[in-house]
Amino acid sequence: MKTKEVEKLILKIAIKVAKRGEGGMIILGDKLRDYNFLVNQDIKPFKLSDNPKTAESLIMQDGALWVGKHGIIKGYGVAMKKITPILNKGTRHGSAIYCSKLGNKVFLISQEDKNVKIYYKGELVMQIDATKKGINKVISPAVNFLEVAGIGGIASIVAPIIGLTGITLIPGIVIFGIPYFVLKSLIKRKWTIED
Repeated sequence: MKTKEVEKLILKIAIKVAKRGEGGMIILGDKLRDYNFLVNQDIKPFKLSDNPKTAESLIMQDGALWVGKHGIIKGYGVAMKKITPILNKGTRHGSAIYCSKLGNKVFLISQEDKNVKIYYKGELVMQIDATKKGINKVISPAVNFLEVAGIGGIASIVAPIIGLTGITLIPGIVIFGIPYFVLKSLIKRKWTIED
């Protein structure tokens, strides 16, 4: 599977889990270190597309579901060692930020607010409101916006300036960080050219 197809499938699953008011975390990528498994890996690696229901049930376990960038389940019940909890958030957010700094995209599913937060390169890049009517129809555009997150480079410079402000271009989806900066610049430029 191509990474974009894997991202779409992960978002569908994450939104479904969030709508039910359940939480979890999915790591998409091949780079992890300093981790262990909280449960025995009784289920052999499989393609996410072959059995999304099983993947969905594995998200419910403690720890994260680890999916390789080509859609192969690499593990479940994955816990990061020596993670510092984030103030007012906890260890799951700390793990999401840590794993994303390694080059993975991390999908954090919040049971409290029924949002799916996506982290990349240590930054929150997107938040999706799973309760928004018709949210499944905007999964493809959301994945396209995730591609903008791959710009990188200036993320460490721009993100502190922008902070946690975001832009909503599609109802139910808020863009943060570098994608926010790029899209805001494009929109501002368009307005300047047209005016």
